Amino acid sequence: MTRARDIAAGTIFTSADHTKLDGIATGATAYVHPTGAGNQHVPASGAAGQLLQYASAGTAAWATVSTGTPDLTFPTDWLSPNNTYTASATWSKGSLSDDDYVWFYLVNGGYGGGRANSGQMAYGGYGGGATLILGKAKVFDGCAMVVGAGGVGATTGNYGGVGTAGGTTSVTLSSTNGSTVFQSASTILEAFPASSTTSSAISGQANNLYAYTLVSPVTISGVSRQHGFGGRTNFDTHFIFGGAGGQRSNHGVGGGWHTAVTSLYAGNGGSGNTNGAAGIYPGGGGNAGYNANGAAGAAGNIRVYHV
Repeated sequence: MTRARDIAAGTIFTSADHTKLDGIATGATAYVHPTGAGNQHVPASGAAGQLLQYASAGTAAWATVSTGTPDLTFPTDWLSPNNTYTASATWSKGSLSDDDYVWFYLVNGGYGGGRANSGQMAYGGYGGGATLILGKAKVFDGCAMVVGAGGVGATTGNYGGVGTAGGTTSVTLSSTNGSTVFQSASTILEAFPASSTTSSAISGQANNLYAYTLVSPVTISGVSRQHGFGGRTNFDTHFIFGGAGGQRSNHGVGGGWHTAVTSLYAGNGGSGNTNGAAGIYPGGGGNAGYNANGAAGAAGNIRVYHV
């Protein structure tokens, strides 16, 4: 009676039940989540402002969101670089970490001075233009550096003219980093002191004696770039980052030599009331000559600062 009741109530295994159970593997009821690509859980930790980025095949890791534009952190002393380069070379980050920031300060070679024959006027050479570049060490690692030579002074009279232009100083990122080229500004400042369009940290280093023109930062592969123009001798105006122009010969148009122009961080123009005073390294413009050849401009350089 008990067995008949159990069968009727469905509470006893039948032959069909045994067959079904025989087809289920041992431990089949213990679920294990797959671990292959596409099945990983969100990693532990994380913080506000972070996102998941690739770590390895099928694995993600938390990372801080980057805005792409580095904060402008300036060297404590522009006159004290970690390295100075006077010739072309390849830069290596060495012991610097990939994410350490560095400044590259590029100065072109200065122009040579003009030549003024009797009754003429000629300019001293323009100072070499400058460019300041900020970025991570890993961006610059392996970059090719080229340093511009000084320009040659004029050997024939060129009323109101100068000698040849100085060479361009440049940094070219490696092919791994896009082969982007940065080069010193070629624009010559011909006006009275200009105002900065960047941080007060730069304007705080200047006063009314020093003219400077900087453009707003431009981001290329995490690099922030700024220009400081070189100087022309038409005004007794002084400069910060670009080289300064040499004196001009003004005989026959008011007579005499104009005061040499100076630069706060690059080279001064040729100085002294004599013909042929060469520009001061780096990037200073050469003097004009009166009935004499113009003087050579000074070569540029590249300075690197770890910040």
